[in-house]
Parts: sequence; structure tokens; C-alpha cells
Amino acid sequence: MAAKRKTEPAEELSWHSYLDLSRTLPASFVFVAPLLILYHIGVLGYPQAHNGAQPLLDQLLHRLRHLGPEFFSFLLIGLICLAVWLTRKKQPHQRGIYALMFLESCGWAALMMIAALLLPVGQLSIEGEGDWFGRALQHAEALAPEVIGAAGAGVYEEAVFRLILLGGMIQVLTRYFGADPRWVVPVAILVSAIVFSYAHHGLGGEPWGRRVFAIRTAMGLFLGGIYWARGIGIAVYAHALYNVVLAVVNHF
Repeated sequence: MAAKRKTEPAEELSWHSYLDLSRTLPASFVFVAPLLILYHIGVLGYPQAHNGAQPLLDQLLHRLRHLGPEFFSFLLIGLICLAVWLTRKKQPHQRGIYALMFLESCGWAALMMIAALLLPVGQLSIEGEGDWFGRALQHAEALAPEVIGAAGAGVYEEAVFRLILLGGMIQVLTRYFGADPRWVVPVAILVSAIVFSYAHHGLGGEPWGRRVFAIRTAMGLFLGGIYWARGIGIAVYAHALYNVVLAVVNHF
């Protein structure tokens, strides 16, 4: 009779190991995967909730477009599950790391909400009174596409503007051109924030407005700092949580 394979016990998570491991791509990928899967399940029911940055990925698979959007969603979900399984086999299991990453993301999102309330160019205003929860239930169906799209924005926009654009600029300039990271990092964060803000108008089709452009640039700077200091996973959830709360509050 074959001996059963022993399951290695989870390692104790110290504060220092949390700060280090939570910044890594494997931990970030596993952390973001459930949000990405929920988003793609959501857009099957609400196709209008597609995030504006997602077509960049679809273009890579344009030859298979005739198979329909459901094919892309199920294919991506399958690839995500496979990648998560392979990732979990290679990285050490740390008990509680993803719960802590979520709590930290909530903290960063809360700071973004405070900034949106306090800044004179803020996007957020809280008005109205009465049974807020009752009105939320009444408008849940209308709000669902906005919440799904807001969650997808956290994933795809962070992937495009922070992981690829910001991270790519830093890697190219420091590794291949020998530039000093002390000026490359802040410049890359600024450039990615401006491109991130402009893309909502130039690619997303939103009407131009200096106030909205300014607040999005400020949030881009904030998210760029989170990405550089804490990794892509926490930046994704901070962005997604901020967008979801913004959509819910502004809807009422």
C-alpha cells in the first residue's frame, strides 16, 4: 500500500515575512485570482460591465473572437485556476497572509476615500438621508453592472498602468540604461498616473474635465506608490474597493 503524502504544515506568519511575501508576484497572483474570476463571471450576465482596459487583452486573441465572449471568460477562468494551482505548489504556505492583504487593501482604499472627500477636486459626495439600506436593495439590479465594472477596473487598469507601464518603465530604464532608481521610480509613477488619467478620456470616451483629470492623476500617484511599496495584489484590491464604494455611494 502506497504511503500517504504528508502535507507540510503552514509556516507561521511574522510581520517581517508578511511584508516581504505579500509584495511578491506569486502571492499577488493568488490574491487577485478570485476577484478576476468573479469579474469574468459577472460580465457573462452583464456584458456592458466590461472594463475599458480589457480589450487590450482581447486583441491578443482576436483570431478566436468568433467563438464569443463566453469562450474568453471560461478560457481565462480555466487558465487562472491552473496558474493558481501551479503557483501554490511553488510558494510556501503562510497562514492568514491573504486575509491580512485584504485588510491592508481596505485600509489603503479607506485613505483614498478620505482623499476623495477632502480634496477640492474630489469625485465623491455623500448626499441624501433616510433608509439608505432600503434604497440600496431597490437599486441593487441597476448597481450590479457598475460594481462588476468597478471591480474589473481594479484588475485590468492596475495590470496595464501599474504592472506593465510603471513596472516596465522602471525595469527598462534601470536594467538596460543604467538609470538611477532614485529618479526613475518617481518619474515612472508620475508618467503612469498621467497616462492612467488621460486614458479615461482619450480611450474611455469620457468628457474632458480638468477637475476629474486632476483627481484621477492624484489617485494614480497614490496607486503607483502602493504598487511600488506593497505590490500589485494590494494595489489591485485597493483600486477595486475604492471603485466599488465610489460607485455605490454616488449611485445614491
